[in-house]
Amino acid sequence: SDAWYESYYSYAGLFCGDMDAIDNEACVDKVRREATHAWCDTMQAALALKGDWAMTLANLAKEGDSRKKGQALKINANSTVRTENDAHVDALNLLRIDAMSQYLLQEEVIAAPVVMTAINCLVYPDAHTTRRAIKICHRILECTAHVPKYENALSSMFETCVAQIVREPRWMVGIEWDVLALARDLYCRLVLGQGLMPGGQGPGLQCNQGQGGEWVQHKNAESPREGGGVARVPCAAPRNCLAALEGQSVATVRKLEEDLNSKRSSKDQKATLKDFFRVSAEIMKAKEGVQSPGLFTRADKQESVLKDKASGEDEPKSAKKKKKKKKPP
Repeated sequence: SDAWYESYYSYAGLFCGDMDAIDNEACVDKVRREATHAWCDTMQAALALKGDWAMTLANLAKEGDSRKKGQALKINANSTVRTENDAHVDALNLLRIDAMSQYLLQEEVIAAPVVMTAINCLVYPDAHTTRRAIKICHRILECTAHVPKYENALSSMFETCVAQIVREPRWMVGIEWDVLALARDLYCRLVLGQGLMPGGQGPGLQCNQGQGGEWVQHKNAESPREGGGVARVPCAAPRNCLAALEGQSVATVRKLEEDLNSKRSSKDQKATLKDFFRVSAEIMKAKEGVQSPGLFTRADKQESVLKDKASGEDEPKSAKKKKKKKKPP
């Protein structure tokens, strides 16, 4: 029956027998975690986010930089000397990468569980899983943003990111900027008609709006490896999601979009979104009151990424430049 299968998979296929409750939960959690890690690693390899296929894309990017300088690529991305055979292998790998992406994300029977599993991994309380799920979601978005039938799934992905950002669970400390970057990638492509570089990097590249309100598709729409496209028409679901947050309205969402359109650099757009989400998070925090420390409770102010500008934490510590101390005369 369905109930039996639900129980079976909730225990990750593990039969714990007469074990006590604590050992039972520990074993199940371990197996779930390992299974989730294995799924993420497999999907990263299939979508050329790690392994030999990822190295091929790195060689392709490095070769493009060499051509701009009028030079031939002599050293591969893995620091080995490039041979004629390497060029043939990379060409074959590119065909495989494109074919695998089309296989995984074009057939609904296969794509539906892949996309929904990636979205569910965003809320799994394990930083290892969430970081890799974010990369997978970026690649899914690059491959499918311009496909109308993916609008609902990608909107659900955006709503999941927003919920995690404003709730600020303690287990997510350290990866909030990655989630914020994914939310920015989704909103730019689904609503603003701005294409981005792979992985949600770089400034928003604004597409022109044609007759009927449709965006003139980005040149990379048919090439997800180079960044992918944008939604054909602005999607309403992400806007409704933001307007429904505590302390927000249609007017504040319009103001947000004006700011995102006026300043399209990655740093400016993420800072704008952070300020927007801070308002809702503060209201929610005030309503929740004092909470006991726990993995799923709200992070402390010192740990939260949604700090005000006075705190000086507007970007990850790793991105800050160390100030040189002046030597005394």
